[in-house]
Amino acid sequence: MCAGLGAALDAVVLTRLVLVRSASGSRRRWFCLWAALMALTVLPFTAVRVALPRARPHPLGFGVAVAAGHLPKYLLMVRLWQLATPLWIALAVAALAAWGGSRLWRLHIRS
Repeated sequence: MCAGLGAALDAVVLTRLVLVRSASGSRRRWFCLWAALMALTVLPFTAVRVALPRARPHPLGFGVAVAAGHLPKYLLMVRLWQLATPLWIALAVAALAAWGGSRLWRLHIRS
């Protein structure tokens, strides 16, 4: 859901910041499908963000496409983590991540 929300935010912000002539209607229709397919891969998503100002997709549709594209990859990563990692290691990593995040948060508050 966060990837979709970030993509919708990208669609709103980047299309307003970068002024380019928008693409034709047929290209706009295929842009969200292309973005979803790119999200399925491990390739950098930068190519989609570069093309975003020209395509000018609807933010909600773009966000849903990106979230739908990322979801299978994230589910597979979680499942592989569950299969490959004993519970005590997973708990230790989660505790270490929480501790490190709280330390960074406190350092950020102080500065």
